[in-house]
Amino acid sequence: MGKIRVLIVDDSSLMRKMIGRLLSADGEIEVVDYAQNGEIALRKIKEKSPDVVTLDVEMPVMNGLDLLARLKEEKAAVRVLMVSALTKAGSRIAIEALALGALDIVHKPSGSISVDIERSASEIIEKVKAIAHLSDRDVNIDPPAVHERKAPAKETAASPAPAPVPAHVKKKFPRVLAIGISTGGPRALRVMFPQFPKDFPLPVLLVQHIPDDFVQSFAESLGDICTLIVKKAEHGEELKAGAVYIAPGDRHLGVSEHGGRIFAVAEDAKLVSGHVPSADYLFDSIGKTLSGSAVGVLMTGMGSDGAKGLHRLHESGAFTIAQDRETSTVFGMPRVAIGLGAADKVLPLSAIVPEIVGYLAARPWENA
Repeated sequence: MGKIRVLIVDDSSLMRKMIGRLLSADGEIEVVDYAQNGEIALRKIKEKSPDVVTLDVEMPVMNGLDLLARLKEEKAAVRVLMVSALTKAGSRIAIEALALGALDIVHKPSGSISVDIERSASEIIEKVKAIAHLSDRDVNIDPPAVHERKAPAKETAASPAPAPVPAHVKKKFPRVLAIGISTGGPRALRVMFPQFPKDFPLPVLLVQHIPDDFVQSFAESLGDICTLIVKKAEHGEELKAGAVYIAPGDRHLGVSEHGGRIFAVAEDAKLVSGHVPSADYLFDSIGKTLSGSAVGVLMTGMGSDGAKGLHRLHESGAFTIAQDRETSTVFGMPRVAIGLGAADKVLPLSAIVPEIVGYLAARPWENA
């Protein structure tokens, strides 16, 4: 492909100039235009057909959320990167923007007018390129509406069979549910989490690739729509059934076991599979600590984080699920896992929780 064509949308003329300058300094990127609000951006998206839009949240006339809603309504094939300030209100709105279809987020380091935006230059450039280079086949800007609470749990017809589990390994009773998710996660989880019953019998550990500054707002937004307790995981806390523990954005989430009780481990900050936190790290920690007594789920996201870990978890006797292509915003992480034979089931988004609940009720490990 030629240069990546970018439209910059921000109500601050200073921010537009600074973001434009840092993007234009990269030889693979061309800034095709600027807009100071969503209404102007909507017109320029139609005129310029940019590959990527960098989008501020709080703007006059039409804000970032309203623009995303219009793009969704008009089924516009444009990829959006949020560039948001770190106020509490701003971070909550940015999470809503991700749920409306923005593919990723970069935070402005020091508020709406960040004269030090260069501190985030490499991250903005990297994410613009990553979003632009996603295969059209693997990107679903507007996944089907899948809000049915009791969708049939049927597998995707053309999915490869899961890799065989060694003969000496039997399915084991799950002690935790582990979920790895990335691009498209906030939107997918808003469909998934209301399906959990209040008496869900396992602790839920969640790795979502998201900056640490947004994790608290993310937890609150999920807690608002489901009956489970949703919180940011704290190192050393005991993991309880019926609660969701979200990995900090700057540390990995793992588990430890003492006296039959399971605790969160959130210390390591070294890159694993290119990420902190990493789904591979979570799955491997569970496999080693709990001998695979788990349910593992890998969902929408760019790249391959979690695919090998899910495969190892599958081989250890865990029950494993991958989200299907049709309902994934980006069919990257689950596609790689399915190709490895890591998933016992390949399911649409709305069928994942019903499948897990049914699996726990059936208790197949007792007859293994």
